[in-house]
Amino acid sequence: MMEFTELFGLLAQRGDVSDVEIIPLVAVSCILGGPFVVAIVYVVFQSIGAIVRSGLDANLKLKMLKLGYSPADIERVLLAGSTGVAKAKPTKTPQSEIVMAQPIK
Repeated sequence: MMEFTELFGLLAQRGDVSDVEIIPLVAVSCILGGPFVVAIVYVVFQSIGAIVRSGLDANLKLKMLKLGYSPADIERVLLAGSTGVAKAKPTKTPQSEIVMAQPIK
């Protein structure tokens, strides 16, 4: 399979360069190659973000250990600041705190 530059060189030798329509060639290249480029850029930036995030978490853990925080406190702080689906556990309200609505007389 010839590369584009080789093909263009061969056409230039024949003198048919003016007959080559570059716009459709570029359009097809963008349509077929564009999604792959976007996907690659997305994966690269997600990986960089994960590396930076883990470095920041490690630095925070080290600072908290130096300040004397317990491992449970460190875990709670990291889970509170995470963007994941870490949710607080629902607490049950004791029955004595529930106020029943009274009918209006």
